[in-house]
Amino acid sequence: MIFPASRCLNCGHELAWYENLPLLSYIFLRGKCKECKIKISIQYPLIELATGIYSVFLALVLGEQIQWALAGNWWNWIEVFLQYFTLLLFLPIAIIDIKHYIIPDELTITGVILALAVSFLPDGITPLQSITGALVGGGSLLLAGFFGKIILKKDEAMGGGDIKLLFWFGALFGWQAALATIFFGSFVGAVISVALISLKKVESGKHIPFGPYLCAGMLISVVFGNELLSFILP
Repeated sequence: MIFPASRCLNCGHELAWYENLPLLSYIFLRGKCKECKIKISIQYPLIELATGIYSVFLALVLGEQIQWALAGNWWNWIEVFLQYFTLLLFLPIAIIDIKHYIIPDELTITGVILALAVSFLPDGITPLQSITGALVGGGSLLLAGFFGKIILKKDEAMGGGDIKLLFWFGALFGWQAALATIFFGSFVGAVISVALISLKKVESGKHIPFGPYLCAGMLISVVFGNELLSFILP
């Protein structure tokens, strides 16, 4: 069971299981709460649809790892499942950061602990590689935030959630993937931020969440990291 149960944000009606089925419930309820009849935001079925498409995409991206797990021992599945589930969580993490400017500690700290624990299983990333990845990933952002604070004269130049997110990713995928994430995430963030400011969608100097760009950088580093880095740094 998951607590608290899903509820209507307007009347507090607790959703039954058949009212909480991805996409199907929205269609069944005709986009309205069963009790108060208020319209359900279209963002919910869109996110559910995006999650389904993204899930299939990740299965294709991790195809080699899945084949490796199939040909290996039962513990290989644990590492591959954790990698898959971690990448899947990046979609809601990005959305939460965009809407609320926060990355929940319940996700990042739990992710770091699980990543470090999995490193003690045979055949995959070693504990030393996992710890190194966490320190390189999170430590790089920590240093960037420290110097950014001095240069930009801001109370906080890098969010703590972003740092813990890189600790998590580095611990699971290693230091090379963590550094690639910072590179690609910063590039994507710079391009999109400049575009948003140019189009006057956001004001110059306004806080823009970095978490979504890091999530994009992580996905790029997993899918295309080696090829892109070898092209940029031959």
